[in-house]
Amino acid sequence: SAETTALKKLVISAPPEQWAAFVGAWPTREKPKLSVRVDGRFAGSMRLHGSRSSRRSARKASFRLQWGTRGAEPEHRVVLKSGFFDETRLREWLGLRMFGEAGITAPPAELVELWRDDEPLGVYLAITAIDADYVFRSGIADAEQALLYWGDPPGSPTALKPDLVPAAAGQRYPDAYTPVLTRADPEHHSLDGMLRALNAEPLDLPFLSQTVDLEQWAQWFAVSEIMENWDSPWHRRGNNYSLYRRPSGRWQILPWDVDHIYERKSLYFPRPLVAGVEKLHADEQFQLELRARVQQLLAGALNPVTLGGWLNDAKRLIGPSIEAGREPELQFETWTLAVRQLQREILARAGTLSKLVCDTAALGPPSTGTVLGTLRQRPVCPP
Repeated sequence: SAETTALKKLVISAPPEQWAAFVGAWPTREKPKLSVRVDGRFAGSMRLHGSRSSRRSARKASFRLQWGTRGAEPEHRVVLKSGFFDETRLREWLGLRMFGEAGITAPPAELVELWRDDEPLGVYLAITAIDADYVFRSGIADAEQALLYWGDPPGSPTALKPDLVPAAAGQRYPDAYTPVLTRADPEHHSLDGMLRALNAEPLDLPFLSQTVDLEQWAQWFAVSEIMENWDSPWHRRGNNYSLYRRPSGRWQILPWDVDHIYERKSLYFPRPLVAGVEKLHADEQFQLELRARVQQLLAGALNPVTLGGWLNDAKRLIGPSIEAGREPELQFETWTLAVRQLQREILARAGTLSKLVCDTAALGPPSTGTVLGTLRQRPVCPP
């Protein structure tokens, strides 16, 4: 969307009384469903989207929207993120684009201006929902044989945490995940085997590489390092990601909810608090591969000059809406300063990381065995 000259306008239609009751449920735990018309042509439905904490404190609601038909299924399913806690309204858009430019499969996302009939609701990020239908429609794999799990288990905010290691006979790692697409393995044997290998003691990278796409994981964590994606398995939380396996392939990690990036927490190559991921990061081979990829991305696809250009394009795209007062509770001057601060943080973090990639004093021991054909990169450092 940053390559266009005008912000797309997405219009939903609903009776005023029904709309007032619908958005009035935002601060509560209720998730009402509302029938709407989209762009005056398509029948659709909306639900509220957000955690309990965000719904208590954010005064601008987020939504799930689906519309159109393709046989018996909706043609379009998107999450409309309000970005209320980000004064730039651009962090999540930037984060998803960074993953995509680095070669990581990321959900398509577009900045839009949302309206309810003739009432402006503000600037939103319309993100294609990662679900079984997305796998079918995207063509990224034969969906009949692919596997997809959410990292957020039902009723729990975390997934790959130490306290979710199986504690009793019959309890398995998949209990910590929400199955999305599991037709090829309804008993979750593949996921359970992968997570056991990830949490094995000692870690055996050659064995793990048979089921995990370690190169893709190293790239995912390298991008997360560059953007300081702390609200994820990169550092603190075992959520905000999906696990995806192509047919007859290896497990990959997909990003989601990357709105907490570049928040100046001064975290550099941290040891994650997620048990299995911490073991992986403590391994010398994986850590050197990770640092090499950070170095390459900073000099290439994700260099700060490129990221600054993306933000400048996005500023021109959504700036008129904010300046015209169509973004609730956000002043144009405040927004301008916030975007400028984000650009400074991108430059500062890139400079610090460029120096730290060669600081290998804290690397852990190498894993068991040797990983042939993978994880062979090393950062280029002065003697």
